[in-house]
Amino acid sequence: MVADDVYRITEQIEGKTRERAPLRHRMVGEFRETPMPWTVRESLLRYAKEHGADANGYLLRTQRSP
Repeated sequence: MVADDVYRITEQIEGKTRERAPLRHRMVGEFRETPMPWTVRESLLRYAKEHGADANGYLLRTQRSP
């Protein structure tokens, strides 16, 4: 989160391999900023407080399918 209502995305999960990958249509190191509703912000902050981040700084560490 870079502001109360903005989330910065620096990478994505590649659909077939399910591995982290650079953003499409961006150079390495570039990012995309998207609006974030206050309910999402509050949910992320609550989750961070209750569960914390992993050693790499990632908040959400699981995927929905193998």
